[in-house]
Amino acid sequence: MSQDPLSAVITYLKTVTAVTNETSTRIFGQELPGSQVASMPQKAAVLATTGGLGTVGFTNYRGVRLDVRAYGETPKQAMDVHIVLDDALTGSMVNKDANDTRLYNAELEGGPLGLREPDTNFPFVQASYVIRYNLLDRN
Repeated sequence: MSQDPLSAVITYLKTVTAVTNETSTRIFGQELPGSQVASMPQKAAVLATTGGLGTVGFTNYRGVRLDVRAYGETPKQAMDVHIVLDDALTGSMVNKDANDTRLYNAELEGGPLGLREPDTNFPFVQASYVIRYNLLDRN
């Protein structure tokens, strides 16, 4: 069974009421889908894998780095989305199960940094996190 920590984190975030109150279900993996670009800028989140830590010692415990982009109609809205995402990741994502993955925790590695997409000028806030996870044993 393969692990997909990115999908697990997205699944988890879609269960957090404060996050869905801000983004609805506009939480995407790796990039903003082309079908969404025409309706931007609006509140949304894009999570992308940016490397990882591999395994820890002789365990199956793993870590992956995610860049999280929080979009909004304005820079302030993007920051508001970031704050809710950050709280869901670093505050309440402790030993949560999503898909076939146990999400142990998340640590902010860098950010938040308010930016704009160079081609579209969409405002977003970017932050990097390390997510610690493992495959759930379903035997």
